[in-house]
Amino acid sequence: MNLLTNYSWNFLAGNLFILIGTLALILGVIGVLRFQRFTMKVLSATKIDTVAFMFILIGLMLRFGISWFTAKAFLLLIIIIYVTPIVGGQTLSRARQDGEA
Repeated sequence: MNLLTNYSWNFLAGNLFILIGTLALILGVIGVLRFQRFTMKVLSATKIDTVAFMFILIGLMLRFGISWFTAKAFLLLIIIIYVTPIVGGQTLSRARQDGEA
Protein backbone atom coordinates (compact mmCIF):
# COMPACT_ATOMS: atom_id res chain seq x y z
CA MET A 1 0.00 0.00 0.00
CA ASN A 2 1.36 3.39 -0.96
CA LEU A 3 1.50 6.05 1.75
CA LEU A 4 1.00 8.87 -0.75
CA THR A 5 -2.43 7.65 -1.82
CA ASN A 6 -4.09 8.89 1.37
CA TYR A 7 -2.72 12.43 1.19
CA SER A 8 -3.02 15.11 -1.45
CA TRP A 9 -0.01 16.99 -2.79
CA ASN A 10 -0.96 20.25 -1.02
CA PHE A 11 -1.04 18.49 2.36
CA LEU A 12 2.43 16.99 1.82
CA ALA A 13 3.86 20.23 0.39
CA GLY A 14 2.36 22.17 3.31
CA ASN A 15 3.99 19.83 5.81
CA LEU A 16 7.31 20.18 3.99
CA PHE A 17 7.12 23.99 4.14
CA ILE A 18 6.22 23.90 7.83
CA LEU A 19 9.15 21.58 8.51
CA ILE A 20 11.56 23.85 6.61
CA GLY A 21 10.29 26.88 8.54
CA THR A 22 10.67 25.13 11.88
CA LEU A 23 14.20 23.99 11.05
CA ALA A 24 15.12 27.50 9.89
CA LEU A 25 13.84 28.90 13.17
CA ILE A 26 15.79 26.39 15.27
CA LEU A 27 19.01 26.89 13.30
CA GLY A 28 18.50 30.66 13.43
CA VAL A 29 18.24 30.63 17.22
CA ILE A 30 21.46 28.65 17.44
CA GLY A 31 23.10 31.13 15.06
CA VAL A 32 21.92 34.14 17.06
CA LEU A 33 23.39 32.68 20.23
CA ARG A 34 26.79 32.34 18.54
CA PHE A 35 27.07 36.01 17.48
CA GLN A 36 28.94 38.32 19.84
CA ARG A 37 27.90 41.79 18.69
CA PHE A 38 24.45 43.16 19.43
CA THR A 39 23.92 44.51 15.92
CA MET A 40 24.63 41.14 14.33
CA LYS A 41 22.27 39.42 16.76
CA VAL A 42 19.39 41.77 15.96
CA LEU A 43 20.02 41.67 12.22
CA SER A 44 20.13 37.88 12.04
CA ALA A 45 17.14 37.50 14.37
CA THR A 46 14.94 39.68 12.17
CA LYS A 47 15.98 37.87 9.00
CA ILE A 48 15.50 34.38 10.42
CA ASP A 49 12.20 35.35 12.02
CA THR A 50 10.85 36.65 8.72
CA VAL A 51 12.02 33.68 6.64
CA ALA A 52 10.78 31.06 9.12
CA PHE A 53 7.43 32.82 9.49
CA MET A 54 7.07 32.97 5.70
CA PHE A 55 7.71 29.24 5.30
CA ILE A 56 5.34 28.28 8.11
CA LEU A 57 2.54 30.50 6.81
CA ILE A 58 2.97 29.29 3.24
CA GLY A 59 2.83 25.73 4.54
CA LEU A 60 -0.38 26.47 6.41
CA MET A 61 -1.88 28.12 3.34
CA LEU A 62 -1.04 25.04 1.26
CA ARG A 63 -2.59 22.72 3.81
CA PHE A 64 -5.85 24.65 4.10
CA GLY A 65 -6.29 25.31 0.39
CA ILE A 66 -8.27 28.28 -0.89
CA SER A 67 -10.35 29.64 1.98
CA TRP A 68 -10.80 32.73 4.14
CA PHE A 69 -7.98 31.49 6.34
CA THR A 70 -5.65 31.53 3.35
CA ALA A 71 -6.65 35.09 2.48
CA LYS A 72 -6.06 36.26 6.04
CA ALA A 73 -2.75 34.41 6.26
CA PHE A 74 -1.62 35.96 2.95
CA LEU A 75 -2.48 39.44 4.24
CA LEU A 76 -0.59 38.73 7.45
CA LEU A 77 2.37 37.46 5.42
CA ILE A 78 2.52 40.68 3.39
CA ILE A 79 2.33 42.83 6.54
CA ILE A 80 5.10 40.86 8.28
CA ILE A 81 7.37 41.05 5.22
CA TYR A 82 7.10 44.85 5.21
CA VAL A 83 7.08 45.55 8.95
CA THR A 84 9.81 43.26 10.31
CA PRO A 85 12.81 44.89 8.55
CA ILE A 86 11.58 48.36 9.56
CA VAL A 87 11.29 47.39 13.22
CA GLY A 88 14.71 45.68 13.12
CA GLY A 89 16.32 48.78 11.63
CA GLN A 90 14.65 50.99 14.21
CA THR A 91 15.92 48.74 17.00
CA LEU A 92 19.46 48.88 15.64
CA SER A 93 19.45 52.66 15.28
CA ARG A 94 17.94 53.14 18.76
CA ALA A 95 20.54 50.82 20.29
CA ARG A 96 23.35 52.68 18.54
CA GLN A 97 22.05 56.01 19.87
CA ASP A 98 21.83 54.64 23.40
CA GLY A 99 25.38 53.30 23.21
CA GLU A 100 24.49 49.61 23.42
CA ALA A 101 25.78 48.72 19.95
